[in-house]
Amino acid sequence: MLHRQLRQIAIVGFAMAITWNGSSCLAQLKPIKITGVVAGISPQGIAIRTEDQLMLALTSPKRTEDGVSYRGIPVPMIEVIGEESPEYLQPGMWVRFPAKVQAKQRIVEPVTEITIIDGTKLTSFGVLPAALPDLPNEDAPAPDPKVAQDSLVIGRIAAARRNAITVAFPDNKTIKAGVAKDAIVKVKTSDLRFVKPGYQVQAEGMLVKPMKFFATVMTIKKPVVLAPGAKPPVDQVANKGPTPKPAIPAKPGTAKPTDPEKPDPFNIGKPDNPDKPANGPTKVRGKILKIN
Repeated sequence: MLHRQLRQIAIVGFAMAITWNGSSCLAQLKPIKITGVVAGISPQGIAIRTEDQLMLALTSPKRTEDGVSYRGIPVPMIEVIGEESPEYLQPGMWVRFPAKVQAKQRIVEPVTEITIIDGTKLTSFGVLPAALPDLPNEDAPAPDPKVAQDSLVIGRIAAARRNAITVAFPDNKTIKAGVAKDAIVKVKTSDLRFVKPGYQVQAEGMLVKPMKFFATVMTIKKPVVLAPGAKPPVDQVANKGPTPKPAIPAKPGTAKPTDPEKPDPFNIGKPDNPDKPANGPTKVRGKILKIN
């Protein structure tokens, strides 16, 4: 009996020590804000390469490091942003896109824009109105089922081909949509599986070790791939001065070109020969501008 009581006391004391240690260490953590590129992804988080060092952003909701639990640090808010081609769409992705839908069963036009999103319990799935519906009016005529309505389709891709996808809903219903050849596929999610090395990162958090921090806010963007001959965006162009023209080396045996003579605004002429003896008469040339 006494042994069991001592064991319980030891367990409670150890838990209190861990809690106290975590709280005391939390007060010593320093905020950090960095910008860099993704160097790698691991179960712990994302390795970020800055201009002068390699940092590890811890993204797990469990704020634990070296056996110490840190309380009071919020769960990381992660946003992954990018644009892809229609070939990027794969089964299992949650998507949202506007479409013209007839009787909530058939999409009559190819889709030109699709957004990959997070599928959570709070997300509304199905064929929804594109805009908030008006207040119900008993005298209003019923919509014609033959006329396609502007709608918003939200669901999970069950099948994907180059020019078409099949979207499934939680009620086991599906709908097929043609995808335009030049359709834009936007990525706006918090899923780190969409992140690749080379993506641009802006991260904030609390520094727990010299090269490691708990991420609290993180924005990850896919670099914009420019078409041949296209100019980069204004915000990606460095503010540099004009590029100096390279100097043209003189040919062997040729004299160095002399600087052109400066214009003589008053037409005074050249001064006397500096090699003339000092005791000789000095000529001063000038021009009368005005006589009072």
